[in-house]
Amino acid sequence: MKHLTLILALMTGSLFSFAYGQSDKPGELTDKFGTDKDACGRNYTIYYEQYRVKNYDEAIPFWQKTIEICPAFSSSLWKNGEKMYRQKISLAENPEEQKVLVDSLLWILDQRILYFGTDLKYGKGYLLGKKGVAVAKFKEDASSEAYKYLKESTNIEQINSNADVVLVLMKTSAKLYSAGELSEIEILQDYELCKQIIDENLLRKPGDKNFNTANDYVESTFLKSGAADCDVLISLFSKQFPDQKSDINWISKVERQLKISGCTEQD
Repeated sequence: MKHLTLILALMTGSLFSFAYGQSDKPGELTDKFGTDKDACGRNYTIYYEQYRVKNYDEAIPFWQKTIEICPAFSSSLWKNGEKMYRQKISLAENPEEQKVLVDSLLWILDQRILYFGTDLKYGKGYLLGKKGVAVAKFKEDASSEAYKYLKESTNIEQINSNADVVLVLMKTSAKLYSAGELSEIEILQDYELCKQIIDENLLRKPGDKNFNTANDYVESTFLKSGAADCDVLISLFSKQFPDQKSDINWISKVERQLKISGCTEQD
C-alpha cells in the first residue's frame, strides 16, 4: 500500500503542478510553490494521502519536506501540521519528548502567523490566542509568556476572541496577580476586558455553551483571586472617580463590579 501511494503521488505530481500553477499575478507562482514546484507537488500529495487516512507517522516526514520547499502553499498545510503534532503530544510517553513536540507545535503556529497572519478570519490575533492557550496548557512555568500572547490576541480580536482564549486569559491573570506580577488595577482591567467580550457574545448568542462556561469561570476566578476585596476595590475606584465621574460606561462597570463583589454597603 505504501509503494502504491508513492507511485500515485509521482504520477499525480504533474497534475498537481498544472491544477495549482495557474495564476494571473506575477510572482505568485514562485511564492506559493517555493524553490521547486514539482517537488512541492510530489511531497504534498504523499503527505496528504497519509494525512487523510490519519496515518500521521507516515505523513509527517513528507509534510516536513513540503513546508521546507513551499511553506506558503496553503494555510491548511500548517493547520494540519498543528493537528498532527497535537496528537503526537497527547501520545508522548515522557516529559522530554513532549517538550520537544510542544516546541514544534509553537513553531508551527509562529510559521502560520509568518505566512498567513494577514488572513481576515484566522490571522495573527486568532493564532496568538491559540499559541497563548497552548503555552498555558503545556508549559506550566510560562504563565507570563502565555499572558503576553493572550493579551495581544484579545487586543486584536476584541469581541471576535474565542471563549477559551478569554477563559485562559483570566486564569493566567489571576495566577500572575497571586505571584505578585500583576497589580490590582491590571487584573481588574483584564476582568473587565474578559467580561466585555463575553457579554457581547452572549448578547448575540445567549445560549452559547462555551461563552456561558467562560462567564462562570471568569467571575468565580476573579472573586477568588483576592483582588475583589471590598477595601481594595473602593480604594481603586475612589482614586479614579474624580476623572471618570461623568463617564456613564465607567460608572456602570464600577456598579456591576461592586455588586458582584458584595461591596454595596459603602457610601
